[in-house]
Amino acid sequence: MKLTTLSLLAFKSMISDDPQGVLDSWNTSFHFCQWEGVTCGHQHRRVTVLDLRLKTLTGSISPYIGNLSFLQRISLSHNFLQVGKIPLELTYLSKLEMLIIHYNNLTQGIPPSIGNLTSLLGLCDPFFHLQSFLTYNVGSKWKSVSRNSSIRHRLHSSIPSLQVLDVWGNRLSGPIPLSIANASQLSRLVIDSNNFTGQVSVNFRNLEQLSYVELGDNSLGTGKYGDLSFLSSLANCSSLPILEQSINNFGGPLPNFVANLSSQLTSYKIAENQVSGSIPLGIANLAGLTILAMDGNHLTGRIPLKIGNLHRLQRVALNYNLQPTRRRYSTLSRKPFSFLNELHLENNTLEGTIPPSLGNCKLLVLLNLSHNNLNGTIPSQLFGASALSNSLNLAPSRLSGSLPSEIGHLITLGELDVSNNELSGVIPSSLGSCTGLEWLNMGGNFYQGSILSSLSSLKGVQNLDLSRNDLSGDIPDFFGKAFVEASKPKL
Repeated sequence: MKLTTLSLLAFKSMISDDPQGVLDSWNTSFHFCQWEGVTCGHQHRRVTVLDLRLKTLTGSISPYIGNLSFLQRISLSHNFLQVGKIPLELTYLSKLEMLIIHYNNLTQGIPPSIGNLTSLLGLCDPFFHLQSFLTYNVGSKWKSVSRNSSIRHRLHSSIPSLQVLDVWGNRLSGPIPLSIANASQLSRLVIDSNNFTGQVSVNFRNLEQLSYVELGDNSLGTGKYGDLSFLSSLANCSSLPILEQSINNFGGPLPNFVANLSSQLTSYKIAENQVSGSIPLGIANLAGLTILAMDGNHLTGRIPLKIGNLHRLQRVALNYNLQPTRRRYSTLSRKPFSFLNELHLENNTLEGTIPPSLGNCKLLVLLNLSHNNLNGTIPSQLFGASALSNSLNLAPSRLSGSLPSEIGHLITLGELDVSNNELSGVIPSSLGSCTGLEWLNMGGNFYQGSILSSLSSLKGVQNLDLSRNDLSGDIPDFFGKAFVEASKPKL
């Protein structure tokens, strides 16, 4: 017990600044099991957890931490620990299962011998300023190669106990090592925000425990057909709720066997890639989806009506897509989503009318249909989605007719943009009920008449554009603080 006390006090002595005073209790007046951030086992009263995350500590990690032989978890993230490398003595902690050290200022690499910790289940080191790369012998041995080089060595032996591999926010490059497939107990694979390249050739079939796969913000893929063939090997991951592939170079069509992904999948993001072709009908089989983000690709064709069967969808982003083919133009799905919060369909080539059934999306807070080729009138039923509080953007398109008086139902709406359409008539007085408005753009239409005094209730408007209409009369004083672009009054 004396050795434990001395080792913890040695750790404290290497902390040069403790603005929160979290180590004030670290003194011999109390048993070390009562010290803040220290957890002991119930039977043997040995230190099992050292948790000092988010304490804004400055200093370095003491090598004497290696004397705490019963430690199972070390969490030192979100501090200002710096100067040198992680102590080699950490490799003496044979019972260590979790090492969480991200968001610090450590400047040198993790010692290769840390791979001897056969009980290690996970290491989390995003934004760790590596002096060297980590190459996993995913078995218990780690090798380092030079910074900014590719991972040259394969992972030769398996580490079936590894459950978490989180290295996001580094500068790791090269292909994803094939031998990750040997980590049969892996539940979280997080490698986003690195420089990984090439096709994903890892066979995920044996990784049945995977519950989180984060590949985003790399340079994975070749931009060509076949880049997404690896998705078929994820079919065995029956408990996979999160799959993130955004901001890469994946090309070719999204294969229809995406339908074979886990029924537990709740979030699928493949935005900002080079995916082409149509949205596969099989995606409608992913009944648990709440988030579908496919924006910023080269998708063509129609939005499948069967997507409307995904009743749990809360956020759909298909914007910046759906370029028309020669024979077939994109049309807007006419089937609503009951739990939808956000629908992003801007910057496509959608044609046709706005389906009135969108008004059945009672939880919708954001609807963006801007920069399309929609025509017809704005259906009054659209404003049945009274939860719309963030933004309604219908500009520019070829919408005609008047702005329905039902707009007044959206009393909490923050932004309304119906500019650059062919809307006509007078500005409805019910618009004055939208007291939450901060941004109002109705420019580039055919509105007539005067600016109604009923709009004086829009006290929160900061940006107002009524330009390029046929309005007459004066600009009311109550809009004095708003940025107003109005056409010259025609008296």
